[in-house]
Amino acid sequence: MSNNLYSKKDLEVIAREWRHAKAPEKLERMMIDMATQKQKKFTGFRIAGTSVAAVALAFVLGLNVSSAFAATMRNIPLIGSAAKFLTFREYEKKTDTYAVQIDTAKISGMGNGALETALNEKYMEQSKRLYNEFMSKIKAGDENIGLFSNYTVKADNGVTVSIENAVTETAASGYEKLAYDTLDVKNERYITLKSLFVDDSYIDVISKNISEQISAQMSADAAKVYFTNENKFKAISGDQAFYINNDNKLVVAFDEYAIAPGYMGTVEFMIPTEALRNILVSGEYIH
Repeated sequence: MSNNLYSKKDLEVIAREWRHAKAPEKLERMMIDMATQKQKKFTGFRIAGTSVAAVALAFVLGLNVSSAFAATMRNIPLIGSAAKFLTFREYEKKTDTYAVQIDTAKISGMGNGALETALNEKYMEQSKRLYNEFMSKIKAGDENIGLFSNYTVKADNGVTVSIENAVTETAASGYEKLAYDTLDVKNERYITLKSLFVDDSYIDVISKNISEQISAQMSADAAKVYFTNENKFKAISGDQAFYINNDNKLVVAFDEYAIAPGYMGTVEFMIPTEALRNILVSGEYIH
């Protein structure tokens, strides 16, 4: 199978959709196709016979950064056997009344060129959008505020890699939002939460387990508090933030203030595999 699954025009459509903060339909279709055709060999998505050393020598990243923003390349863990994950400082500015520091991620060396391009477009557009929205607040007269965004490899278990984007906004108090991209590093497939399960029953199964964990935590520890009013946890969304940890377990994450007071920070729930076993597509990623 050729790596050129999508034309230049197709990728431009994906990029435009990211600009509007909308999951690209073409990429979504690609994710679903990859998940449902689990027995198919995606030979075009693999990098065969390429050593890590060779990729490192060939890996070149050109940065066009104005003098107003300092570019700092850092954190270069391997993804799979060949692809690389790189973060660098895209925007950085500090004055007496505000501070902004936004990092951007870039993936290089994937055999799946369409997926690599779509992800890199997403990361770049996310950084631009955050910066423009923040500077609009400054122009509107907001003061004593800050915005910080960074990317890290949250988990790498040798089968999947989960990339975390943490965005923190500060004013009178702080607010942190989390987003994840989880990849099958062998076959270079994008994994969505929905693609892990045979049907939509996962929403109810995971929601029930989280409700049970919330009740157990609050009963066992008075310091653990979750909302009980109209903001209380009811159910996860179909595209709830998640990652697969280093022990091949599913972890569901919530933004700060989403279901608990701010002092609880962002909260996570590891879902026992036993609760999911009957609805998993396979035990390839979660076991």
